[in-house]
Amino acid sequence: MCDIEVQIQKLVVHFCKMLPNHVNKWESVIKDANGPLKALVNFSDQLRHIEIEALNTANHELKNKLSELERSTIPLDFDIGSPLIHGTAIQPSLSRVLKNGLQFWTFFSNAVKKINESFKSFDVRNETSVQELENSFKINIRDERLTYLLALTQYVDNERAIT
Repeated sequence: MCDIEVQIQKLVVHFCKMLPNHVNKWESVIKDANGPLKALVNFSDQLRHIEIEALNTANHELKNKLSELERSTIPLDFDIGSPLIHGTAIQPSLSRVLKNGLQFWTFFSNAVKKINESFKSFDVRNETSVQELENSFKINIRDERLTYLLALTQYVDNERAIT
């Protein structure tokens, strides 16, 4: 055997000796991963049960109602002194309903966008990603913009109130 063949033979031997250890390493890591992977699969199943699409649908319905209301005001003469336009003791002015309604919808629209973005960028190996997903669900439902419009409109339920 020439020198080059001796060198290659040594490399073949080293390579072949490494193979069982390589398989053992893989077997060990795969075995160790089984528990956490099962937990991750269970966690993924739980995450899929969070009905994000229900939030998207609710936001879409709210936006449609707001848009319908806004479009319906196009032919309205805002200079007339009607109770609908200026409001009453039990109903806020139309402009206030529209303005605060848009803030209300925007609040929830931004919240669901944040949740969706967090889901899309979720990486179980990245602690920041995990934290962002958790934080995306920390939504202050008692936010002033929400409670204000809810309080302002709690008695609006009478179509005859403006006649």
